[in-house]
Amino acid sequence: MKILYGIQGTGNGHMSRAIELLPEFQKHGTVDVLISGEKNLLPLPFDVKYRFKGLTIGMNERGKLSFSRTFAQNHLRPFIHEIRQLNIEKYDVVISDFEPITAWSALMKNKECVGIGNHFSMMHPNVPMPPEDRKFARFITENMVPVTDSIGIHYEAYNSQIETPIISREIKNMKTDEQGFILVYLPAHDPNYIALVANSLRNQQYEWRIFTPFVKQKMQFSKRVVFHPLSREEFQKSLATCSAIISAAGFGLTSEALYLGKKICAIPITKHFEQECNAAALKNLGVYILPAFNLKHSADIDFWLARVMPVKMDYQDNSREIVDKALCLAQKLEFTAEKDPVKKKFLSLIV
Repeated sequence: MKILYGIQGTGNGHMSRAIELLPEFQKHGTVDVLISGEKNLLPLPFDVKYRFKGLTIGMNERGKLSFSRTFAQNHLRPFIHEIRQLNIEKYDVVISDFEPITAWSALMKNKECVGIGNHFSMMHPNVPMPPEDRKFARFITENMVPVTDSIGIHYEAYNSQIETPIISREIKNMKTDEQGFILVYLPAHDPNYIALVANSLRNQQYEWRIFTPFVKQKMQFSKRVVFHPLSREEFQKSLATCSAIISAAGFGLTSEALYLGKKICAIPITKHFEQECNAAALKNLGVYILPAFNLKHSADIDFWLARVMPVKMDYQDNSREIVDKALCLAQKLEFTAEKDPVKKKFLSLIV
């Protein structure tokens, strides 16, 4: 069996999940890996056959989704060229971890494609939703990666089509401790502004370790604020020994923090449908959610540090079950894309 495994490269969570799932897929046949949109810290322990630009999301300096930057960074013609370039007909099974090139190429050639990932869980009933009605953001999420069926991944198994997070062996084997510092990972935010908020707090007992793409080497901003460049090894060490975590509401890091029992303050990216859905689910679990990271919320951060308890989730190893389910879906599906007018319209541009 020849399997094509498409991975969204714009987040560490997709890569971390692939590292666990790929060996299970390889038990069933030859697997070629495709990655598009690479923006991650993980060294990859596997070969990558295809690399594409794919699609990406644009952010502003305050960590908010920017539609203007998103449209500026993505061009339809190169994207269509990448879809056409992929020879997907030679594969028996096509899997997409929210990777659009594999999904659209499969759609063009009338091949089934099974999706695996957190984004796909948002389309199922019983999944917590944000209070704001994000119709356009939901529309984009539903149509960006057009799979014929999917396995959702979420913090809880809200129904039979959703599995709990895949926790890496690295995290499961991690020896944890609390060494009196806060791990901060808000890569779209200006680190100087994060430091300004940190120094405005009444609670000054914690060091703030801010991992940011805006510095190339470690920098001491103030007595209790340190900037760190993006380094997978140093980040994992800090994850194991931090007393608390401030991050966006990305699925990968928050899932690992829940498994490790770390105190979390999550700030969803504004108008980012997946992160706002994640935030709604995290809030139900007891995780502290801030609508934005700024000076207006300094008192809220002080409250979180003083009063909010960590939440711990005991996630079991489910990699084999997810792969088995995905392969069963891939071999039983019937193609239904012609019934969807949105996907049919885009197909007319590709073919």
